[in-house]
Amino acid sequence: MLSETLYNDITGRVQAENQLKESEDNLIFSLENAPDGVYLCDLNGSFLYGNKKAEEIMGYIREELIGNNFFKMNLFPAKYLPKIGELLKLNAIGKSTGPDELELIRKDKSLVWVEINTAALKRKGNDAVIGFVRNITDRKQKEEELLFKNLILSTQQETSIDGILVVDGNSKIVTSNRRFAEQWGIPDEIIDSKSDDRALQYVLDKLKYPEEFINKVKHLYANKKETSRDEIILKDKRVFDRYSAPMLNTGQEYFGRVWYFRDISEYKQTEEALHESEEKYRLIVENSRDIIFVLNATGDFIYVSPSINDELGYTPASLIGHPIFSLVHPDDKSVVMDVVHKNVMSGYQTLAGITYRFRHISGEWRWYVGKGTTLRDANGDFLNFTGIAMDITERKQAEEKQEHAAREWRTTFDSITDLISIHDKDNRILRVNKAVADLLKTTPKNLIGKFCHEVMHGTKEPPVYCPHQQTLRTGKPAVMETYNPNFEAYFHESSSPLFSEKGEIIGSVNVARDITQQKRIEEQLIMTDRLASIGELSSGIAHELNNPLTSVIGFSQLLMEGDVPANMKEELGIVYSEAQRAAVIVKNLLTFARKHEPVKQLSQINAIVEDVLRLRSYEQKVNNIEIEKHLAVNLPEIMMDHFQIQQVFLNIIVNAESAMLEGRHKGKLIVTTEKSEGVIRVTFTDDGPGIAKENLKRIFDAFFTTKEVGKGTGLGLSICHGIVTEHGGKIYVKSENDLGTTFVVELPLSEQ
Repeated sequence: MLSETLYNDITGRVQAENQLKESEDNLIFSLENAPDGVYLCDLNGSFLYGNKKAEEIMGYIREELIGNNFFKMNLFPAKYLPKIGELLKLNAIGKSTGPDELELIRKDKSLVWVEINTAALKRKGNDAVIGFVRNITDRKQKEEELLFKNLILSTQQETSIDGILVVDGNSKIVTSNRRFAEQWGIPDEIIDSKSDDRALQYVLDKLKYPEEFINKVKHLYANKKETSRDEIILKDKRVFDRYSAPMLNTGQEYFGRVWYFRDISEYKQTEEALHESEEKYRLIVENSRDIIFVLNATGDFIYVSPSINDELGYTPASLIGHPIFSLVHPDDKSVVMDVVHKNVMSGYQTLAGITYRFRHISGEWRWYVGKGTTLRDANGDFLNFTGIAMDITERKQAEEKQEHAAREWRTTFDSITDLISIHDKDNRILRVNKAVADLLKTTPKNLIGKFCHEVMHGTKEPPVYCPHQQTLRTGKPAVMETYNPNFEAYFHESSSPLFSEKGEIIGSVNVARDITQQKRIEEQLIMTDRLASIGELSSGIAHELNNPLTSVIGFSQLLMEGDVPANMKEELGIVYSEAQRAAVIVKNLLTFARKHEPVKQLSQINAIVEDVLRLRSYEQKVNNIEIEKHLAVNLPEIMMDHFQIQQVFLNIIVNAESAMLEGRHKGKLIVTTEKSEGVIRVTFTDDGPGIAKENLKRIFDAFFTTKEVGKGTGLGLSICHGIVTEHGGKIYVKSENDLGTTFVVELPLSEQ
């Protein structure tokens, strides 16, 4: 009995357990296959369970959810975290929550909208929360779309420039905006009452062609899903753009139609005016003498005006599709290609003033000046380039003639060797010829605008003798001779006034001629005449003096050889030497007067040098003058007058000695002979004070001397120059202050 009782008890318990397990299995099956997501979590937000739908909504598998806290998993955007915290607090005190709409961040970081309901669970140990989550993303999107559509419709009804009329599936008025009533003059009470018949009558009464409107409405009622756009004309000449579109639900089922009416009267008027304007411009283009053309991006003609036939002999049709470069002169292609490139590739919009040549059908080249503009779309992309070409051939020919005349005038102006310049009243240079620029070692262009006194005289004010200033003061031509120290030259200057149309003096034309050479020739002529007179005089004096000098020299020599006291013999020596010096001067005068032709014979140059040095050896010794000789050996003999060349060398050496003694009271003279390039060259170099630069040019002039009165006649080097020149040679000097002087004598080799 006991065993039976025990058996029954066990059997009942097993049956109860089986029933419980079956109930749990059914519960789990129901949870796993529930249409909404179901999850369990503790009061801290850590997942204890999640069904398949929860996995699908959240994007995590169950193992990734269980044990993880949704705060740490960042399941919700930060803005929702306070809300989640409030829900858990409510659950903690046993309250249910929801429905609450939140955004949830899936594992793939995408956002979905969810609706959550929660309830508190009392469990042994810890309390828990059961939550039900539903994906409402589609619903939210539709709500937002509907809200957006309603917002747009509301805005259109209040602010749209179009009249809006909405009808249902039976073409009955549902709503309209105020603009619609204003367009058609429909009273508010009729609009508010949605009286179809009366509203339609207002519309029909306004229309110029009401039957057409009725037929359109019938057609669209029969073809509900068709859109329509056309224009309607009112009796008052207003024009409306009429657009109608069906309204379809998400299942693409027709439930009504919306009509838009826009007043385009002004636009139509503008369009007609534009059409008239285009017609006028078309007539202008087609009757214009200028060539008007349109190019595409590659420079091909897409339009050419009929004038091209008269201008260049081509028909417009024969050029369409051909590049503009095919008509352009080869030398001008780079200009035209540059224009095309800049207008197609860059931001250029207009151009003007380029010139180029088009080929006439006959082969002749004609000149054109081009203007044009680029047309671009709203994005700035190139559409086309419109150009206008104006024939300027005759003008170019006239310009070329003018340029040719100007070049001829300029050539003539610049070929004049006189200095020609034009000055304004402020002494500024307006124009100069090349001779002026060459004198100043610059170009005519660099002188324009500068003050004439600054460039010519190096002064801040015009000189007192300026002929330009005299002309400005008197209004009459001025002529004078001036000396310009900047150029060390004499000028003959003339200035002629320039007058304005009112007769006011505005400047002058100035012509200056360099007369330095002329002045020198005049001086030389005067000097030649003077020298001729002196020569005649010196010749007579020389002959008159030679006789008494011979007597003085002879008798003084005899007396010195006789038995006379020593003191008297010394004085007789002075008489003798002074008489000889006077004889040398007389001889120089005779030589200078050209009374004796040189007697030329083959002579050795080194021998003459040695003779002269021997003659001067005593004076050189007592005056501490050192002689250094570099005489070339085996020099050939040359044809010369031995005594005249001796005189040349003697004069040079004596001058060198004098210079060294005056500067240093001693010195060194280097004498060199050599054969070089068809001449025998003799060089005398001293270490004296040198010759001043301003004296070098006049060193060989007759009567020019830097010595004190009584110490030189100024004839020595002049006579030397005459003797060397008469021998077919050259004599020149090189010297610098404090660096000594070198005299060079070159005598030609005798022809063998």
